[in-house]
Amino acid sequence: MLYNSGVLWGTINAIDFELEIGFPLNDPVKLEKLSQGFAKYSKYRMKGCVIALDGWVLRTRCPTKKETKHVVSHRNRKGFWGMVVFAGCDAELRFLSVSSRFPGATNDSLAWDLSGLNNTVFKCDRLPPPYYAICDEALPCTENVLSPYGGQNIGVAKDSFNYHLSAMRQCIERAFAVLVGVWGVFWRELTCDYNKWPQIVQVCCKLHNLRIDFNDNRVDTSDGFSDLRMPEDHVAGDTSEVFMNQYYAENAGEWPQNAHSSSIRRIKITNLLESNGFRRPTAVNNKA
Repeated sequence: MLYNSGVLWGTINAIDFELEIGFPLNDPVKLEKLSQGFAKYSKYRMKGCVIALDGWVLRTRCPTKKETKHVVSHRNRKGFWGMVVFAGCDAELRFLSVSSRFPGATNDSLAWDLSGLNNTVFKCDRLPPPYYAICDEALPCTENVLSPYGGQNIGVAKDSFNYHLSAMRQCIERAFAVLVGVWGVFWRELTCDYNKWPQIVQVCCKLHNLRIDFNDNRVDTSDGFSDLRMPEDHVAGDTSEVFMNQYYAENAGEWPQNAHSSSIRRIKITNLLESNGFRRPTAVNNKA
């Protein structure tokens, strides 16, 4: 089959060519707008975040030995074949960066280390000092990429930091949920040509951004699928579940070593939250 010919792949190639995904590194106005967008999720108690990062595992068929020499590396720890997509989004769930070339067994730390955004911006400290990225415990905490404190019984101040960080970081999880819920190609294993997997992800992410720009919010339904889903789209076994690429086994409860790294910026933000008396909200039991 000629994947670069015909209506389907011709359209996919055209969309991929016309639409872009990018991080506004050299635009101070846009960076500040990104920061304000995230700040609202922490009730403006944490400022400076411009992108939320995380990894998602796209389910795929098992690649053949002709397609890759490392077939087993595509087997995710959750027990299925897949490809890790490491991405970052803004507070409105638009994707600002998407790296989708990692086999399913790749952990988030390695995926981030090899990603284009990390290598062109964060490794060379090109992000202006007021701003930073946020992530989960899979990545080490640095001066420009903040992750939560690890461990149990970490104290009120550190717990407050983790809470406010999580309130902002949930944007990337929601972005993946919307992406999967809308685009039917992700409801089941990806079965097209192996070399086309990254392009499928990129194009769907670009169309996802376009939907947000046009305020198309037809996503949230009780079953997790888009309300644009037609009866003929239903296939037995379809799922809108998003498989995040957790660093550790869910039953193990072990924090990765990265979670115990630190940074001066994280300490300063933690101290600021503490000095202002900002804590994790206490649950209230409503009695009849």
